[in-house]
Amino acid sequence: MIESLQNLIRLRKWELDEARRVLAEMLEERDEMVRRIEAIDAEMADQSKNSALEVFATSLGAYMEGSRKQQKLIYDQIVQKDAVIEEQQDKVAESFRELKTYEIALEQQQKKKAQKLAKFEQDMLDEQGLQRYFQKDDMFDSAQ
Repeated sequence: MIESLQNLIRLRKWELDEARRVLAEMLEERDEMVRRIEAIDAEMADQSKNSALEVFATSLGAYMEGSRKQQKLIYDQIVQKDAVIEEQQDKVAESFRELKTYEIALEQQQKKKAQKLAKFEQDMLDEQGLQRYFQKDDMFDSAQ
């Protein structure tokens, strides 16, 4: 029973590690989206500084509108990614709960096995003690 629990624990640890890896990838993808939005913000700030030139002034409005649309699209992707991340976090939490359940079961089995062994050893010591007592008692009776 202990070996099968150890195998299940190994499997659940692997599943948990895999779920955590997927979650980390998703979080990295989300961070990349945020960085893209920040880069667009920085680029828009640079373009607005250059708007003093006549060539840039005429096209700045269209550029800003396109940049805002691009940001909105990325924001929408972030919202979708957040929903997927939340689901993955739930999977990680569930995997962790399952792993802990098996670890607790293994710990209980090991305690039970240790208690049985301790009881067996104590019974053996008690038996040896009784035998020695009776041997001494027999020697005392035969000496009299």
